[in-house]
Amino acid sequence: MNITQQLQVSLERRTNLIQIRVSDTEKKQIDDICELMDIRINKLCYEMLKFGLEQYLKENPQLLK
Repeated sequence: MNITQQLQVSLERRTNLIQIRVSDTEKKQIDDICELMDIRINKLCYEMLKFGLEQYLKENPQLLK
């Protein structure tokens, strides 16, 4: 087994241990936090895209005609 495979097995074992130790309540809290993070990341991506598009249209006003 090479080092990459050993690291993968070690990571899987640790992940399994963590999953076993997390209670249902904790899992719900983690899921809620992840959902909030997804919403914030999506909002940030939207704002960045909107800003970029506005800048592009300011620099290329002929596209609005």
